[in-house]
Amino acid sequence: MSHLHTLNNVELLQDCARFLSDGDALLLIEDGVYCVTQAELGQLPDSITVYCLQDDVDARGLGQLAQEHSQKIGFEGFVGLCCTHSKIINWF
Repeated sequence: MSHLHTLNNVELLQDCARFLSDGDALLLIEDGVYCVTQAELGQLPDSITVYCLQDDVDARGLGQLAQEHSQKIGFEGFVGLCCTHSKIINWF
């Protein structure tokens, strides 16, 4: 049973990270995409897949950093993640 965690606030990354389990996904949205600049993001277990919403990355000029630390997805990918995970946890 995997969970999708959506995060829109850099300040909540450490709190969110404590609740991530093997197989979970973390989707960075809105200002949460700035997490790609945080060292904590690189310390997440390999079993956690990190995604960034493409439009939010582009709007903030973080393309290269996001590419190095996450998989960029569009709104269709966002919907797909919602459908493939048993629970969605929003960190706002």
